Amino acid sequence: MQERILLTRIQPPVERGPETFKVLNGMIYFNGKCVECRPYCASVCCRGYGFVSLTEAEAKSGLYNYKEVSADCNCDTCKRMRELGIQYALRRLNDGSCVHLDGTRQCSLYEQRPETCRKYSCVGIPFAFNPV
Repeated sequence: MQERILLTRIQPPVERGPETFKVLNGMIYFNGKCVECRPYCASVCCRGYGFVSLTEAEAKSGLYNYKEVSADCNCDTCKRMRELGIQYALRRLNDGSCVHLDGTRQCSLYEQRPETCRKYSCVGIPFAFNPV
């Protein structure tokens, strides 16, 4: 099953390159080049992951606001992290978005984002488009 996230435009339209994204049958497909797409995508990758795992070195670096799984905790988050084998994960806001997004839904630590975020690619993933 492919991931589908509802997109809402949060910034006024700006000029974009011809291949930044394509809209086909009501779905939007981004080119995967974050520098080009970030003004349009409203940080879908920062809402699409259930968990953004961190290495131990990343967690201990002091750069990230994270949750460490607890062996004795029975909250849903720790249960799921244990099921997935995740020791450290970025914290989320109530709406599911990353705590490191700023007020314009841009990554506040983009140049120092974790490896999981660096490896993410939205290429080939359709997103529902809802122009507001």
